[in-house]
Amino acid sequence: MEPTLYVDESEESKRVEELLQRAKLRYRRVVVDGGLLGWLLLEYGAKPPVLVAGDRVLSSPEIERLASGGGSLSEEGERALRFLRRRGCF
Repeated sequence: MEPTLYVDESEESKRVEELLQRAKLRYRRVVVDGGLLGWLLLEYGAKPPVLVAGDRVLSSPEIERLASGGGSLSEEGERALRFLRRRGCF
């Protein structure tokens, strides 16, 4: 199963998506509108952009570090990276 990236029309979402495309990460894209935003906040506790990979949920700063390969990832980010590599998403 590919990870899911929840995005809106913000510049932050556009920047994150561009980074993931450059990193050649395969993902499913879901555009969040007003109705879906409430569900996203309830389910994952975050606003877009949010990357969900298995039971891992990464917000914008973690996604950017993951995609750029720079900086240190949190423990959650490291687990998400291992999950994505096992699934062949990178």
